Amino acid sequence: METPSEKVDPAAQHAAAKVFISYSRKDITFVRRLFETLETHQLGAWVDWEGIPPSAEWWREIQAAIEGAEAFIFVMSPESLASKVCHDELAHAVKHNKRLVPLLYREIDPASHAGVAIPPALARINWIYTRDADDFAAASKKLFLAIETDLEWVRAHTRLLERAVEWDTAKRDASFLLQKNDLAFAEEWLSRGPEKDPKPTTLQTEYILSSRAYAIRRRRQLWTGVSVALFLIGIAGIIAGWQYRLSEIRREEALSRRLVAQVDELMERDQWGSWITAGTARQ
Repeated sequence: METPSEKVDPAAQHAAAKVFISYSRKDITFVRRLFETLETHQLGAWVDWEGIPPSAEWWREIQAAIEGAEAFIFVMSPESLASKVCHDELAHAVKHNKRLVPLLYREIDPASHAGVAIPPALARINWIYTRDADDFAAASKKLFLAIETDLEWVRAHTRLLERAVEWDTAKRDASFLLQKNDLAFAEEWLSRGPEKDPKPTTLQTEYILSSRAYAIRRRRQLWTGVSVALFLIGIAGIIAGWQYRLSEIRREEALSRRLVAQVDELMERDQWGSWITAGTARQ
């Protein structure tokens, strides 16, 4: 996009978008053809057809679309390379290690476009030539291959990036951290990072490591809680045993008192009987 000016077409923002297209408005006819080709190949694209007024909300929407894409297509032309918006979009894609796919649509003539430079992030990547004189069908095949190569890795990269950004936006709230199977998968994914492209970002790495650190803390807290609970259960058992023994002692004492009372009563009866017998004999 060269200059945002109107409201974004909602149809371009569907959830199935796999690529983000950054372009100059001057190249919109080509971009429509590109978009239709991607759709035919079931590779939805996020495209701002009409543009919206620059604002924090607008830029955040653009950022979210880039973060959620599996590949970032940059349609290279003198106008897109001179566009601040296009450069900002590219910078955000580079920040999050998005797979970059440069399409050269129109050549840059140094004599006619003084001061227009190719960003290093694009200069070091092989371009796909989609000029009017080039074979568009052959270029499309190269584009599909570039997008779909190691698609499982790219999708995991996108998913973990979105969750890491969500965690970071929420001021790194622990409730957004990975747990159990998700954490195990992310750690395995991170271990493969050095040999993969796109590479894990610093934010993704921090997110995964923070998730593991939090899981360890929770496990320690759980074991501490279990230990305390077991200790309290043990104490409760001792108290219960003591109370039971005390009740038994009291029961035995009560029984003894009843027996003593009964014996005393019997003895009194015997003495009274003896006295009566003795008195009768005297008469």
